[in-house]
Amino acid sequence: MTHQSVSYNYLSEDFLTRLVAELDKETVRAIILRGSYVRGDAFPPYSDVDLTIITQDTVKVLPPKYYIWREGYAVSISTWSIASYRERIQRPEEAIFAVPGIQEARILLEKDDAFREFQRDVQQFRWEPLQAAANEYAGQVMMEQTEIVLKSLKALHMQDALLLADVLTLDLLPAVTEAFVVQRGLLIKSGNTYFHQAQEAAGQHSTWTHYHQIALGIHSDVAPSLVQRSIASLHLFQETAHLLFPFFQREHREAIEPLIEKIGHYLASKEIG
Repeated sequence: MTHQSVSYNYLSEDFLTRLVAELDKETVRAIILRGSYVRGDAFPPYSDVDLTIITQDTVKVLPPKYYIWREGYAVSISTWSIASYRERIQRPEEAIFAVPGIQEARILLEKDDAFREFQRDVQQFRWEPLQAAANEYAGQVMMEQTEIVLKSLKALHMQDALLLADVLTLDLLPAVTEAFVVQRGLLIKSGNTYFHQAQEAAGQHSTWTHYHQIALGIHSDVAPSLVQRSIASLHLFQETAHLLFPFFQREHREAIEPLIEKIGHYLASKEIG
């Protein structure tokens, strides 16, 4: 078992040792600590302890992420094999999250050198080989918002607040943000920085960030209304499409371009500041 002599924001070595002993099984190859307690930006008691069990590649069925409570800490436990991790970092929509987690990981338990060698490889990760797949993924995500955009326009026309809230919070805003983040190849440090990193990549004073902030409801001292947020999300879709249009495949462009025009016709008389 490998331990370092330092603690990470109130996590004692004894506490980590007890967790490792509890989780260790015959099929376990390594146990790693990720997240805020490794980065040093944890905020106890509101930060969970992120543990990942590295299991043998022959273990095909990986259990879902689950939580346990130990000594007042919420402990998040996920299970991956190195083979499954390698697959994840080949998919751009997963690599943006998986790569930083692997790079920052602290090894708490290791029974062989497999994860350490894998981590060393991932430290040399380059986004360029994934760019074409990222472009395709972003185009597909944007194209798949066709029905959602039409629902948004319908909800605005009918003044249906429940439908507006549904398509804004559950569909359009998350999808458009994801398309932008994946196409730009942003390696996400944590869930807490996701929107920050997206806006920084677009530019804090950019049109994209302007509409993104309104859609999130955080643009000014006076919270935007649901209608204003929904209109902003449609502008955000337009702006994202314009930024990413050169990278879309033909079928994506052909589906998205008429949608942009339809949004433009509707919003021509509904501009917001």
